[in-house]
Amino acid sequence: MATNITQSALRIENPSDYDRIFQDAFNAGDLEGLVSLYEPDAIFISAPGQVAAGADSLRAVFAGFLATKPSFDLKMTSFHQVGDIALECSDWKLEGNDPDGNPVALGGRCSGILRRQGDGRWLFVIDNPFASA
Repeated sequence: MATNITQSALRIENPSDYDRIFQDAFNAGDLEGLVSLYEPDAIFISAPGQVAAGADSLRAVFAGFLATKPSFDLKMTSFHQVGDIALECSDWKLEGNDPDGNPVALGGRCSGILRRQGDGRWLFVIDNPFASA
């Protein structure tokens, strides 16, 4: 099975595969691959009460997470699809180190909405990794 990690645009053909593709890209440090999984105007809840909107904002947020050289674990807990819209829920854990070498550990329950594009791939429209906060 191909890993889909190309340091460029990634493709989600089946929305229930997003967790593996996202986790692999995150662990590979593939910033552009992560950003490519979102619609151009998508929103990402970067912390409780903080919204990043659009590719440039997502790039900045993901660059901050990737700077920790993280180990990222993502486990889908539920998945629902109606036509061209899908809702996924997952548990996630990130472990790494801040710029001073101090340990960083984050985790939570994520919910995200994906939408099928005209070319058949699926992209995030809304991604909230702090859905339980």
